[in-house]
Amino acid sequence: RRVGDRTDVWALGCSLYFMAFLEDCFSADDKQTLDQCILRGEYTVPDGHPYGENLTELLSRMLDVDCSCRADMTEVILCLSAMFAGRPLPPRKRMR
Repeated sequence: RRVGDRTDVWALGCSLYFMAFLEDCFSADDKQTLDQCILRGEYTVPDGHPYGENLTELLSRMLDVDCSCRADMTEVILCLSAMFAGRPLPPRKRMR
């Protein structure tokens, strides 16, 4: 598989999650389980976080395991702009 901008968006999503919640988005007791969590996109956003549903949705777009459905950098920037302006997020560019 080619490593490219979709991989960068996924890594940025992991970093954004860590900055927001001060913990890794994927966690498990052993490497095999961790690998499965990552491959399945199994993460949870802490309940009651102060950032609103737009952050949850943005993380969902960035951490989508299907790279063809994952947000690209343009979509991430548009989402961040909407969040900072207090507007709803734009529609997803790619859907399953």
